Amino acid sequence: MNSNFLRLRPYQTPEDYFRESLEEQEGVPFKVQPYAELEARFKQIRKHLQEQSIRVDGDFFRMFHRRNGYFCLLRKGMNRMIEVGAIAQEKTDEVLERLYDHVPQALTNNVYFTVNSYYRTLGRACTATFLPRPARQEKNIRWLNACYVDIDVGRFGCENEFLLGKYCPELLPDDLDEKIPGEKRLTWEQALLLAMILEEQGTIPPVSVYARSGRGIYLFWLLEPVKFHYEKHWILTNYKACNRALVDSIRGNAGLPLLPGDHLATDGARILRIPSSIHTSTGTRVCYWPSRLDDVTPERIYTLEQMMNFLQVKDATPSPDSPAVTIFKRAAAPFSTPARANGVKASMKYRLADVEKLFRERLIKKGKRYHSLRTMALFHLYAGTEEAEAVKHLEKLARFCRPPYPTKGEVNDIPVRKVVERAYHDEDKCPFLFSNQVLAKFWNIDKETAERLELRVLRPPAAGKLNVMSDKEKELRRRREVLLRLEPENHSLTELLAMMKRKKYRLSETTLRSDLKALEEAGLIQRSNRKGGRPRKVEQ
Repeated sequence: MNSNFLRLRPYQTPEDYFRESLEEQEGVPFKVQPYAELEARFKQIRKHLQEQSIRVDGDFFRMFHRRNGYFCLLRKGMNRMIEVGAIAQEKTDEVLERLYDHVPQALTNNVYFTVNSYYRTLGRACTATFLPRPARQEKNIRWLNACYVDIDVGRFGCENEFLLGKYCPELLPDDLDEKIPGEKRLTWEQALLLAMILEEQGTIPPVSVYARSGRGIYLFWLLEPVKFHYEKHWILTNYKACNRALVDSIRGNAGLPLLPGDHLATDGARILRIPSSIHTSTGTRVCYWPSRLDDVTPERIYTLEQMMNFLQVKDATPSPDSPAVTIFKRAAAPFSTPARANGVKASMKYRLADVEKLFRERLIKKGKRYHSLRTMALFHLYAGTEEAEAVKHLEKLARFCRPPYPTKGEVNDIPVRKVVERAYHDEDKCPFLFSNQVLAKFWNIDKETAERLELRVLRPPAAGKLNVMSDKEKELRRRREVLLRLEPENHSLTELLAMMKRKKYRLSETTLRSDLKALEEAGLIQRSNRKGGRPRKVEQ
């Protein structure tokens, strides 16, 4: 390709570009277009990107998210990003249909999705959509799906700048370059053509997916999904290096940047706009082409190694001789865990004890029996209980439900053993991270119930925190109860010391006096008998 046509002139339209590139050839009575194939492809892609579809379907998300995991949706609020939720890849169509039926505003204006897939969510549901909250951090990535570049154009310095610059340049303000850099004062069509020119020249790999983002454009290079784990940090390092190399390639090395690629948009947790979403600043809908995997040319799906080789990215993979970097210590054997897991186990055991009290008080009624048993099974799972022991415990508690579970003749009541089996072996379950407040609300635990049953953790805010006595306080209380039963009003200190000794309490006189004083202050005794004790010395 002729280098004279590498860069468009300011305010030059793609039509002008192709018209001015016509050449005369010997023996041909008319001018010939040397870039006819590029012109045809440009017009085809531009036509697709001018379409204004009003709904996004599951095929678009499956084009990026081709393996199991979660992708996240967010939308722009007044001054912050609002979480729409995390969607499991296999439930994409079902969730999109529900959102369009019940909360269409969640998919209308300024909606974004994650390019890469995540292995987990934060569990607790978003209020508006009842979807689990996104765990959108690089450490939670499971699959790297595509490299990308965000090209930020369409930011003109005055109204109708493009038309004025093309037909009446003398009317343009003098300070345009001071307000906005020249490379950003391009239309999305100009940016698309420049990107395709770089693609034809071999500066960047052939693009898999083009997108009109409202003002600017996105370019994507689909990858054969790369499995990532936070311990293999060099995989993400290589991925981000490829994104940086793509940005450097489209920006150019001399003079003004060819295209203003966002050099900050290279991370693994990036969010970009979804098709059919309205860019409220411009009033246009975002559009992608291709918008489903079947329309993507197979040769334009790359491995990460192919991208690294094309862009000449240095591999960050450590050599086999280098010592392994251990981020977390692994368990020595099944069910043996580091000390940091003890807190989770203790918390689950407190919950188990509280919910067992609810079962034995027959507070688990029809409509909540299955979910209560499944929740208890998850408590057992995270507490490290053996599956057989959990089944035995829950079968015993199920008899206290109202009516007992399973009820004879009730076709929806599955055996308790199956409930536990699903909780222990369901690989696709959402992480169970409900707070104690949410659980207390689910079981309708009020202040009176929490205080009457002495629930330790499942307490509503009105009930406050349960004051739990330490072992030392419990021992002190037992000792004073024994002392109170000895009727200390009727005995001297010497007699009380001897009587407490027979009860296996060896006390000093100071300790005994302290206990008697505490009982008096509590109003439990009123000592008037002061005789006894050590005899006074006789005066001579």
